[in-house]
Amino acid sequence: MLVNASNELVLIRGLPGSGKSTLAKRMCDYIHYEADMYFEQESGYAYDVAKISEAHQWCQKMTMEALQAGSNVVVSNTFVCIWEMEIYIQMGFPTRIIEQHGKWASIHHVSTQTVSDMEDKWEKIPQDMI
Repeated sequence: MLVNASNELVLIRGLPGSGKSTLAKRMCDYIHYEADMYFEQESGYAYDVAKISEAHQWCQKMTMEALQAGSNVVVSNTFVCIWEMEIYIQMGFPTRIIEQHGKWASIHHVSTQTVSDMEDKWEKIPQDMI
């Protein structure tokens, strides 16, 4: 159900170090969320794999609240699998998907093996989603 068709949701997907967060931060007219923000603390970034589900739920909740308030939102997550984007698409707002393919060092120090594993699992966007 469309709540406000005048605002937009942008999903930025890509492997760690591809430039997702950098691009999202440049989108000045959009509120930026990503699951990694859940792990940011005053003392720095404190990733906890046991809380990844909570992090994504938080990101989804914040996104929906901002969209319902009439804001444009950009979400930058890896979105390796298509199903990971579906909950955002089902929010009912006009959605655009951007893929980042840069090759920079991951700011969260994701291992090259993990990035390689993610690349092996990477799903292409079906034509009906573009």
